[in-house]
Amino acid sequence: MELIFQYDIDRLKAYSTHKHNNISIIHGENYTSLSFPEVDYFNYVIQTQDKLLGKNDLQCIKAFYENNGISKHQIILSDTDTDSETQFNLNRNGYSFKKSFSQTFITPTTLIENQVSAEVSFIEVTNSNIDLFTSLYLKGFDAHGRDVRKVSANFNTLLNNSKFNLMLIKYGDIFVGINVLYHKKNESLLAGGAIIPEYRNKGFHKAGLNFRIRKALAQNSNKITAFAYDNTVSLQNMFKVRMVLMKRFNIYEYNK
Repeated sequence: MELIFQYDIDRLKAYSTHKHNNISIIHGENYTSLSFPEVDYFNYVIQTQDKLLGKNDLQCIKAFYENNGISKHQIILSDTDTDSETQFNLNRNGYSFKKSFSQTFITPTTLIENQVSAEVSFIEVTNSNIDLFTSLYLKGFDAHGRDVRKVSANFNTLLNNSKFNLMLIKYGDIFVGINVLYHKKNESLLAGGAIIPEYRNKGFHKAGLNFRIRKALAQNSNKITAFAYDNTVSLQNMFKVRMVLMKRFNIYEYNK
């Protein structure tokens, strides 16, 4: 399984330790379904085998989300698995194409320095600043209307897990954004990087990419990946630090 999806599964497993979270993860024969009714992002299905999702698979998937009170969910497929037959089958069963995202990777020999002020620093998140991290995370990802206390409690479950590194990005005396690095065995994922609106387009996102890449190398990672939606500044910044395209994924949405 791609580290992108393993990251989400491990986050949900950690969040599920809080009783207020109604989280489900099920593994079918050739797919895995995630469910977290409070957060639309997590309500998706990933194909885990080369076998195409058939009519019975899609019926089981829709029933799973309906039973969890979720009217909208997504199926994520590699673009190499999205042929005309698959698209027809998805459309016939009520799914429509939503958008695409790209997975990128980098090797140590392609690293370059990012021209950002030396005043930029990266601070580890602890219990004492987890609320600040949460506030910057929600603002950086334009996630409005969320219960900050619940989100902060969820993030707190990641602090004592060696797979996750949560960081604040600071410019001088001002906190401008956040970084997340996910590490498993000898692989690392540049899992999350967000800058608050008033400090975007100033090089902080690229600085965060380079910092996490170097931190991943220090953890002896031999594979470093990241992901971003197509046609976004985030993806362009990955290319600017010489990450290269590895794979593309298509997202299909069902909205009852």
